Amino acid sequence: MTVDALRILIVEDDVAYQRLLRRMLGQSCFPMSVTTTSTAEEFLEALRTDVFDCAVMDFNLGPTDAAQIIEDAGDALRNIPIIVVSSDTRQRVVVESMRHGVTDFFRKSDLATQQHLVERILEVVEAARDHQKERRRAERRERRLLREAFTDPLTKLSNRRHFDHMIETGYFDNDRRVRTACVMVDIDRFKGINDTHGHGFGDRVIQRVAGVLVDFTLGETAFRWGGEEFLVLRSSAGEAADWIWAEDIRRAVEGEVIRFNGFRVPVTISVGLHIASTHELGESSIGEADEALYLAKSLGRNRVCTSRMVRVGNLARAVQEGGGDIRTRRDALLKSLGAEVGPAQRNAATDHSEQVCRLAEEIGCQMNLTDADLETLRQSALLHDIGKVMMPEETLAKPFALDGVERLILARRGEIGRELCGMMGVDAGVSRIVGACPARFDDVINPDETARITQILVVADALAAMMSDRTYAPARQPSEALDELRRGAGSSFDPAVISAVHRIPAVSTARREAA
Repeated sequence: MTVDALRILIVEDDVAYQRLLRRMLGQSCFPMSVTTTSTAEEFLEALRTDVFDCAVMDFNLGPTDAAQIIEDAGDALRNIPIIVVSSDTRQRVVVESMRHGVTDFFRKSDLATQQHLVERILEVVEAARDHQKERRRAERRERRLLREAFTDPLTKLSNRRHFDHMIETGYFDNDRRVRTACVMVDIDRFKGINDTHGHGFGDRVIQRVAGVLVDFTLGETAFRWGGEEFLVLRSSAGEAADWIWAEDIRRAVEGEVIRFNGFRVPVTISVGLHIASTHELGESSIGEADEALYLAKSLGRNRVCTSRMVRVGNLARAVQEGGGDIRTRRDALLKSLGAEVGPAQRNAATDHSEQVCRLAEEIGCQMNLTDADLETLRQSALLHDIGKVMMPEETLAKPFALDGVERLILARRGEIGRELCGMMGVDAGVSRIVGACPARFDDVINPDETARITQILVVADALAAMMSDRTYAPARQPSEALDELRRGAGSSFDPAVISAVHRIPAVSTARREAA
Protein backbone atom coordinates (compact mmCIF):
# COMPACT_ATOMS: atom_id res chain seq x y z
CA MET A 1 0.00 0.00 0.00
CA THR A 2 1.31 3.40 -0.96
CA VAL A 3 0.45 6.04 1.60
CA ASP A 4 1.07 9.76 1.26
CA ALA A 5 2.61 11.57 4.22
CA LEU A 6 0.02 11.34 6.98
CA ARG A 7 -0.79 14.25 9.25
CA ILE A 8 -1.39 12.99 12.78
CA LEU A 9 -2.81 15.17 15.59
CA ILE A 10 -2.10 14.06 19.15
CA VAL A 11 -3.69 15.42 22.36
CA GLU A 12 -1.88 14.15 25.46
CA ASP A 13 -1.20 16.05 28.71
CA ASP A 14 1.56 13.63 29.86
CA VAL A 15 4.85 14.78 28.29
CA ALA A 16 6.42 11.31 28.59
CA TYR A 17 3.63 9.69 26.68
CA GLN A 18 3.78 12.49 24.10
CA ARG A 19 7.44 11.62 23.47
CA LEU A 20 6.62 7.90 23.35
CA LEU A 21 3.90 8.43 20.76
CA ARG A 22 6.10 10.70 18.65
CA ARG A 23 8.94 8.17 18.77
CA MET A 24 6.72 5.25 17.78
CA LEU A 25 5.21 7.19 14.89
CA GLY A 26 8.59 8.63 13.88
CA GLN A 27 10.10 5.12 13.65
CA SER A 28 7.48 4.10 11.11
CA CYS A 29 8.67 3.44 7.57
CA PHE A 30 5.67 5.47 6.43
CA PRO A 31 6.15 9.26 6.34
CA MET A 32 4.18 10.95 9.10
CA SER A 33 3.88 14.57 10.20
CA VAL A 34 2.97 14.69 13.89
CA THR A 35 1.41 17.66 15.71
CA THR A 36 1.17 17.40 19.50
CA THR A 37 -1.15 19.33 21.82
CA SER A 38 -1.52 19.18 25.60
CA THR A 39 -5.01 20.56 26.22
CA ALA A 40 -8.46 20.35 24.71
CA GLU A 41 -8.25 24.02 23.71
CA GLU A 42 -4.98 23.51 21.81
CA PHE A 43 -6.43 20.41 20.13
CA LEU A 44 -9.57 22.24 18.95
CA GLU A 45 -7.52 25.22 17.74
CA ALA A 46 -5.31 22.88 15.68
CA LEU A 47 -8.42 21.35 14.09
CA ARG A 48 -9.65 24.80 13.13
CA THR A 49 -6.40 25.86 11.49
CA ASP A 50 -5.10 22.69 9.80
CA VAL A 51 -6.14 19.42 8.14
CA PHE A 52 -5.33 16.00 9.64
CA ASP A 53 -5.69 12.38 8.58
CA CYS A 54 -5.98 10.87 12.07
CA ALA A 55 -6.34 11.95 15.70
CA VAL A 56 -4.77 10.14 18.66
CA MET A 57 -6.28 11.15 22.01
CA ASP A 58 -5.83 10.48 25.69
CA PHE A 59 -9.26 9.80 27.19
CA ASN A 60 -8.77 11.82 30.39
CA LEU A 61 -7.49 15.36 29.97
CA GLY A 62 -7.71 17.31 33.23
CA PRO A 63 -11.24 18.64 33.68
CA THR A 64 -12.54 17.04 30.47
CA ASP A 65 -12.34 13.81 28.48
CA ALA A 66 -12.24 12.59 24.90
CA ALA A 67 -16.02 12.20 24.67
CA GLN A 68 -16.57 15.87 25.54
CA ILE A 69 -13.80 17.03 23.19
CA ILE A 70 -15.35 15.07 20.32
CA GLU A 71 -18.72 16.72 21.01
CA ASP A 72 -17.11 20.18 21.17
CA ALA A 73 -15.25 19.59 17.89
CA GLY A 74 -18.45 18.76 16.04
CA ASP A 75 -17.98 18.79 12.23
CA ALA A 76 -14.28 19.58 12.58
CA LEU A 77 -13.66 15.89 13.40
CA ARG A 78 -16.00 14.54 10.75
CA ASN A 79 -14.26 12.05 8.45
CA ILE A 80 -11.15 11.98 10.73
CA PRO A 81 -10.60 8.54 12.33
CA ILE A 82 -9.97 8.77 16.09
CA ILE A 83 -7.85 6.41 18.19
CA VAL A 84 -8.06 6.71 21.99
CA VAL A 85 -5.03 5.79 24.08
CA SER A 86 -5.85 5.62 27.81
CA SER A 87 -4.57 4.25 31.09
CA ASP A 88 -8.18 3.98 32.24
CA THR A 89 -9.33 0.56 31.02
CA ARG A 90 -12.74 0.47 32.65
CA GLN A 91 -15.47 -0.83 30.37
CA ARG A 92 -17.39 2.45 30.77
CA VAL A 93 -14.49 4.37 29.26
CA VAL A 94 -14.25 2.02 26.30
CA VAL A 95 -18.01 2.09 25.71
CA GLU A 96 -18.16 5.90 26.02
CA SER A 97 -15.33 6.24 23.52
CA MET A 98 -16.96 3.97 20.97
CA ARG A 99 -20.34 5.62 21.46
CA HIS A 100 -18.79 8.95 20.39
CA GLY A 101 -17.42 7.56 17.17
CA VAL A 102 -13.93 6.49 18.23
CA THR A 103 -12.43 4.06 15.72
CA ASP A 104 -10.15 2.10 18.06
CA PHE A 105 -8.98 1.96 21.70
CA PHE A 106 -5.51 1.19 23.10
CA ARG A 107 -4.25 0.77 26.66
CA LYS A 108 -1.24 2.94 27.50
CA SER A 109 0.39 0.02 29.25
CA ASP A 110 0.52 -1.84 25.93
CA LEU A 111 2.20 0.92 23.94
CA ALA A 112 5.73 -0.15 24.80
CA THR A 113 5.23 -3.54 23.14
CA GLN A 114 2.18 -3.02 20.89
CA GLN A 115 3.95 -2.06 17.68
CA HIS A 116 0.88 -2.46 15.50
CA LEU A 117 -0.35 1.10 16.48
CA VAL A 118 1.27 2.39 13.30
CA GLU A 119 -0.31 -0.33 11.20
CA ARG A 120 -3.65 0.39 12.82
CA ILE A 121 -3.35 4.10 12.02
CA LEU A 122 -2.59 3.24 8.39
CA GLU A 123 -5.57 0.88 8.28
CA VAL A 124 -8.07 3.38 9.72
CA VAL A 125 -6.78 6.19 7.47
CA GLU A 126 -7.08 4.01 4.38
CA ALA A 127 -10.57 2.91 5.44
CA ALA A 128 -11.57 6.55 6.06
CA ARG A 129 -10.26 7.59 2.66
CA ASP A 130 -12.08 4.71 0.97
CA HIS A 131 -15.24 5.69 2.84
CA GLN A 132 -14.88 9.31 1.71
CA LYS A 133 -14.37 8.23 -1.90
CA GLU A 134 -17.44 6.02 -1.74
CA ARG A 135 -19.43 8.81 -0.08
CA ARG A 136 -18.42 11.25 -2.82
CA ARG A 137 -19.37 8.68 -5.46
CA ALA A 138 -22.70 8.16 -3.73
CA GLU A 139 -23.27 11.92 -3.53
CA ARG A 140 -22.48 12.34 -7.24
CA ARG A 141 -24.76 9.42 -8.04
CA GLU A 142 -27.53 10.95 -5.89
CA ARG A 143 -27.11 14.37 -7.55
CA ARG A 144 -27.30 12.73 -10.98
CA LEU A 145 -30.41 10.81 -10.04
CA LEU A 146 -31.95 13.95 -8.57
CA ARG A 147 -31.19 15.89 -11.76
CA GLU A 148 -32.85 13.17 -13.79
CA ALA A 149 -35.82 13.02 -11.42
CA PHE A 150 -36.18 16.82 -11.35
CA THR A 151 -35.65 17.47 -15.07
CA ASP A 152 -38.24 17.27 -17.82
CA PRO A 153 -36.65 15.08 -20.54
CA LEU A 154 -38.35 16.90 -23.44
CA THR A 155 -37.53 20.51 -22.58
CA LYS A 156 -34.62 20.04 -20.12
CA LEU A 157 -36.43 22.45 -17.79
CA SER A 158 -37.03 21.65 -14.13
CA ASN A 159 -40.27 19.79 -13.53
CA ARG A 160 -43.08 20.11 -11.02
CA ARG A 161 -41.49 17.52 -8.75
CA HIS A 162 -38.44 19.77 -8.45
CA PHE A 163 -40.61 22.74 -7.42
CA ASP A 164 -42.39 20.61 -4.80
CA HIS A 165 -39.00 19.49 -3.47
CA MET A 166 -37.81 23.10 -3.24
CA ILE A 167 -40.91 23.99 -1.21
CA GLU A 168 -40.61 20.93 1.05
CA THR A 169 -36.94 21.61 1.80
CA GLY A 170 -37.51 25.32 2.52
CA TYR A 171 -35.47 26.46 -0.48
CA PHE A 172 -37.23 29.84 -0.60
CA ASP A 173 -37.33 30.49 3.15
CA ASN A 174 -34.09 32.48 3.18
CA ASP A 175 -34.27 33.77 -0.39
CA ARG A 176 -33.02 37.35 -0.65
CA ARG A 177 -35.84 38.22 -3.04
CA VAL A 178 -38.55 39.92 -1.02
CA ARG A 179 -41.24 39.30 -3.63
CA THR A 180 -41.40 36.85 -6.51
CA ALA A 181 -43.42 37.02 -9.71
CA CYS A 182 -45.15 33.69 -10.37
CA VAL A 183 -45.91 33.40 -14.07
CA MET A 184 -48.08 30.55 -15.36
CA VAL A 185 -47.91 29.93 -19.12
CA ASP A 186 -50.20 27.75 -21.20
CA ILE A 187 -49.95 27.08 -24.95
CA ASP A 188 -53.25 28.09 -26.55
CA ARG A 189 -55.34 25.43 -28.30
CA PHE A 190 -52.58 22.87 -27.94
CA LYS A 191 -54.93 19.92 -28.37
CA GLY A 192 -55.82 21.26 -31.80
CA ILE A 193 -52.11 21.47 -32.68
CA ASN A 194 -51.64 17.82 -31.70
CA ASP A 195 -54.80 16.67 -33.48
CA THR A 196 -53.98 18.56 -36.67
CA HIS A 197 -50.22 18.12 -36.97
CA GLY A 198 -49.43 15.14 -34.74
CA HIS A 199 -47.79 14.74 -31.35
CA GLY A 200 -44.27 14.96 -32.78
CA PHE A 201 -44.95 18.48 -33.98
CA GLY A 202 -46.66 19.21 -30.66
CA ASP A 203 -43.42 18.26 -28.91
CA ARG A 204 -41.53 20.68 -31.16
CA VAL A 205 -43.92 23.46 -30.17
CA ILE A 206 -43.41 22.69 -26.47
CA GLN A 207 -39.64 22.78 -26.97
CA ARG A 208 -39.78 26.12 -28.82
CA VAL A 209 -41.89 27.72 -26.09
CA ALA A 210 -39.51 26.33 -23.46
CA GLY A 211 -36.63 27.87 -25.42
CA VAL A 212 -38.31 31.29 -25.29
CA LEU A 213 -38.76 30.95 -21.53
CA VAL A 214 -35.08 30.06 -21.10
CA ASP A 215 -34.11 33.13 -23.14
CA PHE A 216 -36.20 35.36 -20.88
CA THR A 217 -35.38 33.85 -17.50
CA LEU A 218 -31.65 34.72 -17.42
CA GLY A 219 -30.85 32.73 -14.30
CA GLU A 220 -34.37 32.73 -12.91
CA THR A 221 -36.31 29.49 -12.47
CA ALA A 222 -38.45 27.94 -15.19
CA PHE A 223 -40.43 24.70 -14.83
CA ARG A 224 -42.44 22.53 -17.16
CA TRP A 225 -45.52 22.25 -14.99
CA GLY A 226 -47.17 19.51 -17.01
CA GLY A 227 -48.43 18.97 -20.56
CA GLU A 228 -48.38 22.34 -22.29
CA GLU A 229 -48.17 24.36 -19.05
CA PHE A 230 -45.09 26.11 -17.65
CA LEU A 231 -44.23 28.02 -14.48
CA VAL A 232 -41.62 30.78 -14.32
CA LEU A 233 -40.44 32.36 -11.06
CA ARG A 234 -38.85 35.79 -11.33
CA SER A 235 -37.59 38.24 -8.75
CA SER A 236 -40.38 40.83 -8.80
CA ALA A 237 -39.53 44.30 -10.06
CA GLY A 238 -43.05 45.60 -9.36
CA GLU A 239 -46.43 44.96 -10.95
CA ALA A 240 -45.84 47.11 -14.02
CA ALA A 241 -42.37 45.72 -14.79
CA ASP A 242 -43.49 42.13 -14.20
CA TRP A 243 -46.53 42.62 -16.44
CA ILE A 244 -44.37 44.11 -19.20
CA TRP A 245 -41.93 41.21 -18.85
CA ALA A 246 -44.75 38.68 -19.13
CA GLU A 247 -46.13 40.59 -22.12
CA ASP A 248 -42.70 40.47 -23.77
CA ILE A 249 -42.69 36.68 -23.37
CA ARG A 250 -46.17 36.45 -24.90
CA ARG A 251 -45.13 38.55 -27.88
CA ALA A 252 -41.90 36.57 -28.33
CA VAL A 253 -43.83 33.30 -28.56
CA GLU A 254 -46.33 34.89 -30.94
CA GLY A 255 -43.38 35.95 -33.13
CA GLU A 256 -41.82 32.47 -33.27
CA VAL A 257 -41.76 30.97 -36.76
CA ILE A 258 -42.73 27.30 -36.39
CA ARG A 259 -43.38 25.47 -39.66
CA PHE A 260 -45.09 22.23 -40.58
CA ASN A 261 -44.85 20.92 -44.14
CA GLY A 262 -43.61 24.33 -45.24
CA PHE A 263 -46.50 26.26 -43.70
CA ARG A 264 -46.18 28.50 -40.67
CA VAL A 265 -48.27 27.32 -37.72
CA PRO A 266 -49.39 30.18 -35.45
CA VAL A 267 -48.61 29.54 -31.78
CA THR A 268 -49.72 31.77 -28.93
CA ILE A 269 -49.74 31.53 -25.16
CA SER A 270 -51.96 32.71 -22.34
CA VAL A 271 -50.21 34.01 -19.23
CA GLY A 272 -51.27 34.38 -15.60
CA LEU A 273 -49.24 36.60 -13.26
CA HIS A 274 -49.26 36.71 -9.46
CA ILE A 275 -46.75 38.50 -7.20
CA ALA A 276 -46.15 36.75 -3.86
CA SER A 277 -43.92 37.10 -0.82
CA THR A 278 -40.96 34.86 -1.61
CA HIS A 279 -40.90 33.05 1.73
CA GLU A 280 -44.60 32.22 1.30
CA LEU A 281 -44.25 30.59 -2.13
CA GLY A 282 -46.29 27.44 -2.36
CA GLU A 283 -49.51 25.89 -3.57
CA SER A 284 -51.56 29.00 -2.75
CA SER A 285 -49.29 31.35 -4.73
CA ILE A 286 -49.26 29.08 -7.76
CA GLY A 287 -53.03 28.70 -7.45
CA GLU A 288 -53.46 32.48 -7.74
CA ALA A 289 -51.29 32.58 -10.87
CA ASP A 290 -53.29 29.67 -12.26
CA GLU A 291 -56.57 31.53 -11.69
CA ALA A 292 -55.14 34.50 -13.59
CA LEU A 293 -54.15 32.12 -16.39
CA TYR A 294 -57.68 30.70 -16.49
CA LEU A 295 -59.04 34.25 -16.75
CA ALA A 296 -56.69 34.97 -19.68
CA LYS A 297 -57.96 31.90 -21.51
CA SER A 298 -61.60 32.67 -20.76
CA LEU A 299 -61.19 36.21 -22.14
CA GLY A 300 -59.99 34.97 -25.51
CA ARG A 301 -56.42 33.66 -24.98
CA ASN A 302 -53.14 35.18 -26.20
CA ARG A 303 -53.01 37.70 -23.38
CA VAL A 304 -51.61 38.38 -19.91
CA CYS A 305 -53.95 38.52 -16.94
CA THR A 306 -53.02 39.17 -13.33
CA SER A 307 -54.29 37.92 -10.01
CA ARG A 308 -55.35 41.52 -9.39
CA MET A 309 -57.76 41.18 -12.31
CA VAL A 310 -59.20 38.05 -10.77
CA ARG A 311 -59.65 39.79 -7.42
CA VAL A 312 -61.25 42.89 -8.95
CA GLY A 313 -63.52 40.67 -11.04
CA ASN A 314 -64.73 38.84 -7.96
CA LEU A 315 -65.48 42.15 -6.23
CA ALA A 316 -67.30 43.38 -9.36
CA ARG A 317 -69.62 40.36 -9.26
CA ALA A 318 -70.39 41.15 -5.62
CA VAL A 319 -71.19 44.74 -6.68
CA GLN A 320 -73.64 43.42 -9.26
CA GLU A 321 -75.51 41.57 -6.56
CA GLY A 322 -75.81 44.82 -4.60
CA GLY A 323 -77.59 46.55 -7.52
CA GLY A 324 -77.90 50.32 -7.96
CA ASP A 325 -77.19 52.67 -10.85
CA ILE A 326 -73.88 53.05 -12.70
CA ARG A 327 -72.32 55.50 -10.25
CA THR A 328 -73.43 53.43 -7.27
CA ARG A 329 -71.85 50.27 -8.67
CA ARG A 330 -68.67 52.05 -9.71
CA ASP A 331 -68.25 53.71 -6.32
CA ALA A 332 -69.04 50.46 -4.51
CA LEU A 333 -66.31 48.71 -6.48
CA LEU A 334 -63.76 51.41 -5.67
CA LYS A 335 -64.75 51.35 -2.00
CA SER A 336 -64.36 47.58 -1.81
CA LEU A 337 -60.89 47.86 -3.35
CA GLY A 338 -59.88 50.47 -0.78
CA ALA A 339 -56.16 51.18 -0.63
CA GLU A 340 -55.53 48.83 -3.56
CA VAL A 341 -56.62 51.67 -5.86
CA GLY A 342 -53.89 54.26 -6.38
CA PRO A 343 -54.44 58.01 -6.99
CA ALA A 344 -54.05 57.71 -10.78
CA GLN A 345 -56.42 54.75 -10.96
CA ARG A 346 -59.02 56.48 -8.78
CA ASN A 347 -58.80 59.75 -10.74
CA ALA A 348 -59.29 57.92 -14.04
CA ALA A 349 -62.34 56.07 -12.74
CA THR A 350 -63.96 59.08 -11.01
CA ASP A 351 -62.93 62.73 -11.56
CA HIS A 352 -61.69 62.26 -15.12
CA SER A 353 -64.68 60.11 -16.06
CA GLU A 354 -67.10 62.66 -14.58
CA GLN A 355 -65.44 65.40 -16.67
CA VAL A 356 -65.66 63.22 -19.79
CA CYS A 357 -69.31 62.54 -19.00
CA ARG A 358 -70.11 66.28 -18.89
CA LEU A 359 -68.26 67.02 -22.15
CA ALA A 360 -69.75 63.99 -23.92
CA GLU A 361 -73.27 65.00 -22.89
CA GLU A 362 -72.76 68.53 -24.28
CA ILE A 363 -71.39 67.13 -27.54
CA GLY A 364 -74.28 64.68 -27.74
CA CYS A 365 -76.79 67.51 -27.29
CA GLN A 366 -75.12 69.48 -30.10
CA MET A 367 -75.44 66.40 -32.32
CA ASN A 368 -79.14 65.96 -31.44
CA LEU A 369 -78.83 62.53 -29.85
CA THR A 370 -82.05 60.99 -28.60
CA ASP A 371 -82.66 60.82 -24.87
CA ALA A 372 -81.97 57.07 -24.93
CA ASP A 373 -78.65 57.56 -26.75
CA LEU A 374 -77.68 60.38 -24.39
CA GLU A 375 -78.26 58.09 -21.42
CA THR A 376 -76.15 55.37 -23.05
CA LEU A 377 -73.46 57.98 -23.70
CA ARG A 378 -73.54 59.18 -20.08
CA GLN A 379 -73.25 55.65 -18.68
CA SER A 380 -70.46 54.75 -21.10
CA ALA A 381 -68.54 57.92 -20.19
CA LEU A 382 -68.78 57.19 -16.48
CA LEU A 383 -67.27 53.73 -17.03
CA HIS A 384 -65.02 54.27 -20.05
CA ASP A 385 -61.84 54.17 -17.91
CA ILE A 386 -62.99 51.61 -15.32
CA GLY A 387 -60.54 49.12 -16.83
CA LYS A 388 -57.69 51.22 -15.46
CA VAL A 389 -58.34 49.94 -11.94
CA MET A 390 -56.81 46.70 -13.25
CA MET A 391 -53.83 48.50 -14.80
CA PRO A 392 -50.57 48.97 -12.83
CA GLU A 393 -50.71 52.24 -10.87
CA GLU A 394 -47.06 52.98 -11.62
CA THR A 395 -47.77 52.85 -15.36
CA LEU A 396 -50.72 55.24 -15.12
CA ALA A 397 -48.74 57.62 -12.89
CA LYS A 398 -45.56 57.49 -14.98
CA PRO A 399 -44.23 61.07 -15.26
CA PHE A 400 -43.04 60.70 -18.86
CA ALA A 401 -44.08 59.04 -22.10
CA LEU A 402 -44.83 55.31 -22.09
CA ASP A 403 -42.77 52.88 -24.13
CA GLY A 404 -44.22 50.57 -26.76
CA VAL A 405 -45.14 47.66 -24.51
CA GLU A 406 -46.60 49.99 -21.88
CA ARG A 407 -48.79 51.61 -24.53
CA LEU A 408 -49.84 48.15 -25.67
CA ILE A 409 -50.88 47.25 -22.13
CA LEU A 410 -52.73 50.54 -21.65
CA ALA A 411 -54.52 50.08 -24.97
CA ARG A 412 -56.23 47.05 -23.43
CA ARG A 413 -58.05 49.19 -20.87
CA GLY A 414 -61.19 49.25 -23.03
CA GLU A 415 -61.22 45.50 -23.54
CA ILE A 416 -60.60 44.91 -19.82
CA GLY A 417 -63.18 47.56 -18.94
CA ARG A 418 -65.78 45.81 -21.10
CA GLU A 419 -65.24 42.53 -19.25
CA LEU A 420 -65.38 44.34 -15.91
CA CYS A 421 -68.63 46.05 -16.89
CA GLY A 422 -70.09 42.65 -17.71
CA MET A 423 -69.08 41.37 -14.26
CA MET A 424 -70.79 44.41 -12.70
CA GLY A 425 -74.01 43.64 -14.57
CA VAL A 426 -73.82 46.72 -16.82
CA ASP A 427 -76.00 46.90 -19.93
CA ALA A 428 -74.44 44.98 -22.85
CA GLY A 429 -74.63 48.01 -25.16
CA VAL A 430 -72.74 50.20 -22.68
CA SER A 431 -70.19 47.42 -22.16
CA ARG A 432 -69.56 47.21 -25.91
CA ILE A 433 -68.96 50.98 -26.14
CA VAL A 434 -66.54 50.85 -23.19
CA GLY A 435 -64.73 47.99 -24.92
CA ALA A 436 -64.43 49.98 -28.16
CA CYS A 437 -62.51 52.82 -26.46
CA PRO A 438 -60.14 54.12 -27.54
CA ALA A 439 -61.08 53.62 -31.21
CA ARG A 440 -59.75 55.68 -34.11
CA PHE A 441 -62.29 57.06 -36.54
CA ASP A 442 -60.49 55.60 -39.56
CA ASP A 443 -60.73 52.11 -38.00
CA VAL A 444 -64.54 52.17 -37.99
CA ILE A 445 -65.78 49.66 -40.57
CA ASN A 446 -69.56 49.71 -40.09
CA PRO A 447 -70.72 53.11 -38.80
CA ASP A 448 -73.88 52.85 -36.72
CA GLU A 449 -75.38 54.58 -33.71
CA THR A 450 -73.09 52.68 -31.33
CA ALA A 451 -70.03 53.74 -33.35
CA ARG A 452 -71.29 57.34 -33.29
CA ILE A 453 -71.61 57.28 -29.49
CA THR A 454 -68.16 55.72 -29.23
CA GLN A 455 -66.63 58.49 -31.36
CA ILE A 456 -68.24 61.15 -29.18
CA LEU A 457 -66.75 59.45 -26.15
CA VAL A 458 -63.30 59.23 -27.77
CA VAL A 459 -63.27 62.96 -28.54
CA ALA A 460 -64.58 63.91 -25.07
CA ASP A 461 -61.91 61.72 -23.47
CA ALA A 462 -59.12 63.31 -25.53
CA LEU A 463 -60.40 66.84 -24.86
CA ALA A 464 -60.71 66.25 -21.10
CA ALA A 465 -57.20 64.77 -20.96
CA MET A 466 -55.60 67.63 -22.89
CA MET A 467 -57.33 70.30 -20.79
CA SER A 468 -56.22 68.70 -17.49
CA ASP A 469 -52.82 68.46 -15.82
CA ARG A 470 -51.30 65.04 -16.39
CA THR A 471 -48.26 63.42 -14.80
CA TYR A 472 -46.33 63.73 -18.05
CA ALA A 473 -47.75 67.03 -19.45
CA PRO A 474 -49.40 70.23 -18.18
CA ALA A 475 -52.94 71.22 -19.20
CA ARG A 476 -53.27 72.82 -22.62
CA GLN A 477 -55.16 75.98 -23.41
CA PRO A 478 -58.62 75.36 -24.95
CA SER A 479 -57.45 76.75 -28.31
CA GLU A 480 -54.45 74.37 -28.34
CA ALA A 481 -56.65 71.39 -27.46
CA LEU A 482 -59.17 72.28 -30.18
CA ASP A 483 -56.38 72.70 -32.74
CA GLU A 484 -55.07 69.26 -31.82
CA LEU A 485 -58.55 67.77 -32.27
CA ARG A 486 -58.91 69.49 -35.61
CA ARG A 487 -55.60 68.06 -36.83
CA GLY A 488 -56.87 64.60 -35.99
CA ALA A 489 -60.24 65.02 -37.70
CA GLY A 490 -60.78 62.34 -40.33
CA SER A 491 -58.11 60.04 -38.92
CA SER A 492 -58.20 59.77 -35.13
CA PHE A 493 -61.49 61.65 -34.66
CA ASP A 494 -64.87 61.86 -36.37
CA PRO A 495 -65.08 65.25 -38.19
CA ALA A 496 -68.77 65.57 -37.29
CA VAL A 497 -67.93 65.24 -33.60
CA ILE A 498 -65.12 67.79 -33.87
CA SER A 499 -67.56 70.21 -35.49
CA ALA A 500 -70.01 69.69 -32.62
CA VAL A 501 -67.25 70.36 -30.06
CA HIS A 502 -66.74 73.85 -31.49
CA ARG A 503 -70.42 74.60 -30.95
CA ILE A 504 -70.31 73.84 -27.21
CA PRO A 505 -70.85 77.24 -25.52
CA ALA A 506 -68.24 76.81 -22.79
CA VAL A 507 -65.58 75.63 -25.26
CA SER A 508 -66.38 78.41 -27.75
CA THR A 509 -66.20 81.05 -25.02
CA ALA A 510 -62.88 79.73 -23.71
CA ARG A 511 -61.51 79.69 -27.26
CA ARG A 512 -62.55 83.28 -27.89
CA GLU A 513 -61.05 84.41 -24.57
CA ALA A 514 -57.77 82.65 -25.38
CA ALA A 515 -57.71 84.28 -28.81
